[in-house]
Amino acid sequence: MFNRPRRNEDGVSNIDNYLYNSGGRVVGKKENVCLDDRSLKQAHCYVLIHYDELTPVVNEFLKLKRQENDIGGSQAYESIENQWIIDEFADWLQSQVHNLDDSTVEGKLRKALAGGLSNRGKRMKSVIINGYKFDIVDGERFRITQNSGIMVEAEGHEYYGKLKEILELDYYGSYKVVLFRCDWVDIRRGIKTNPNGSVHINFSKLMHTGRLLRDDPFVFSSQAKQVFLY
Repeated sequence: MFNRPRRNEDGVSNIDNYLYNSGGRVVGKKENVCLDDRSLKQAHCYVLIHYDELTPVVNEFLKLKRQENDIGGSQAYESIENQWIIDEFADWLQSQVHNLDDSTVEGKLRKALAGGLSNRGKRMKSVIINGYKFDIVDGERFRITQNSGIMVEAEGHEYYGKLKEILELDYYGSYKVVLFRCDWVDIRRGIKTNPNGSVHINFSKLMHTGRLLRDDPFVFSSQAKQVFLY
């Protein structure tokens, strides 16, 4: 595995409409797609949890849940709080949509996110973002080049994956987001650093496959770096 140098210009227009700077330049056609309920919930939850502008709202939700359950905010309850967010935060936020002031840019964003994602979006096979051209792994079946290797840095860890799907979803016309759905290697069982510093990736050991609602198969396209996996 090694990091790829950046070679491409993104060249995307109306980038302000894309959350997390996730807009890129599409290569090829966009296809219509309808997401199943589980994938839609996983995608929406990922946006809500990882979009910094919503952090105060998440904290407000957790404060209410702690009060309801009469517990403190110690790390001992972190797993419980994470489950509350996965199971209940999106519905709670949607219940607050009529109380949100949309007279400011921040308020408009919060109200759009509270309304939820449309299950109808676009699917792409290739996109240019962050100076890289990313292709889904199925599109490389008969090629000698590889543009599907993904690396994302989060919480002090490096996560490696193969790009399975590129999705452009929208919050009912207000904002869009481009997400990468990936096969993620288990960081505990599937990654080994060799004595020479190279990294061995074992794709038979996967995590966050998307089978369970709590799985996290998505990342923002803007988070991804390109690596060559061998």
